[in-house]
Amino acid sequence: MPEVLNKEKLLEQAKLLADQGKLDRAVQEYQKVLQMDPKDLRLKLRVAELYVKQKKMTEAIQTYQEVADSYCEDAFYLKAVTVYKNILRLNPSLLDVNRKLADLYEKMGLATDAIHQYQIVANMLEQKGMDKELLEVREKIVAIAPETSVHRIRLAEAYQLCGDEDKALNEYEVLVQQLRESGTPEQLIELYEKILAHRPDNVEMVRALCATYTKMGEWKKALKRMETSQTIVLQDPEMLTQMAEFYARQNQMATAGEKYSDLAELYIARQEIENAIKAYAASVVYTPEEEAHVKEVVEQLSPNAGDLFGKAIEERRAWLAQKEADEEAAETARVANEAATKELEAAAVATKSIPAAAQVVEGSPAKVKIVDVKALKRDIESALQLVVTYLQMSLMDEAKEELHKAEVAYNSLLQGAAEDATLKARIDDCRAKFSGPAKPVSSAPQKASPARPSGTRLPGAEKKKRISFV
Repeated sequence: MPEVLNKEKLLEQAKLLADQGKLDRAVQEYQKVLQMDPKDLRLKLRVAELYVKQKKMTEAIQTYQEVADSYCEDAFYLKAVTVYKNILRLNPSLLDVNRKLADLYEKMGLATDAIHQYQIVANMLEQKGMDKELLEVREKIVAIAPETSVHRIRLAEAYQLCGDEDKALNEYEVLVQQLRESGTPEQLIELYEKILAHRPDNVEMVRALCATYTKMGEWKKALKRMETSQTIVLQDPEMLTQMAEFYARQNQMATAGEKYSDLAELYIARQEIENAIKAYAASVVYTPEEEAHVKEVVEQLSPNAGDLFGKAIEERRAWLAQKEADEEAAETARVANEAATKELEAAAVATKSIPAAAQVVEGSPAKVKIVDVKALKRDIESALQLVVTYLQMSLMDEAKEELHKAEVAYNSLLQGAAEDATLKARIDDCRAKFSGPAKPVSSAPQKASPARPSGTRLPGAEKKKRISFV
């Protein structure tokens, strides 16, 4: 009992001294109490606060850390988090405290907070050049959020810093699998190239890189990679076929024929005689001067190989002719589409705001509406021209919008001029092109709809932005 009374007396004395601003003496009194009860964490927090008021940051931080560590030992994690945050307000550069806070967040299952705090720790470790410790933190982050690409990239880079190239490449390969669903071709290409720079014999990566280049229309880059990885390509019928066709595109017919001969030999080694005959036929189509020699080789493959060879040559030539026709048609369509787009853009520039032709001006004693007949007719002509152009491009919504503008302008025209039978007939003709009736042209005045804002990009005129890989 005397000890309890003594403790209460000391606390009262310490509080009185603190209220009087005698902080040093107040701390001394509190320290006497702590000697009697060192586990009184609330009192330690009070002492730490007094140290802060005295600007004794070292003592304050040390006392706060003692309290936070005790809370952690007793599994009072939320209280520990609060105290660690107090410490970081005093000195945010304390690496060990930042790390303890991150570990606490992870232990509490607060993934977002944990990752954020681990990122702070990682940045500090990177600045200090502590590569091994940085690697450990990067591994923790990926363990928490394995599907986040940027975290895995940073982990791969950390492995590289530590000289562990194999683990870095393993992470890049995992990243490839993730980005095949959500990444861009540019991101994948960068990863493929990075992996193949160290693992040139990775068949899957060579195949995937060539396929990605081909899909993007970058067949010359695909061919260059095939030439670099020719050992792999010569064992892959699909890539070898593509390689031959790429050479043919460059008018290197002899080389194309040679690659098809390599393909035939590959099929023979695999006992795929029919495919071998077709490959020899393709080689002859590109190098007809070799037909007699190749035929002798083919006839040794099977009893009816000669007949199959002749039929395969005919089929190959027909396929090649169809392919050339399709490519020519595609190019014609591309040129036509570009011309239509330019025409659309020119028409859009010419289109003016409909309300500008019929303005309301302040008059006296009443408002007077002035109708510019020529301007309205010009607006109607432009709108109808756009209707036709949009219909040719199957842009039905845009065509209906322009038809509506023409109708509104025509109704405005009727307020200042007699009915124009020619324009009305053209509007009715455009309306008839839609499956459903458009808004009728009436003599009742209507408000003109706002014209397309200046600078609005028309459909099909957008340009895709290339997204860089982070």
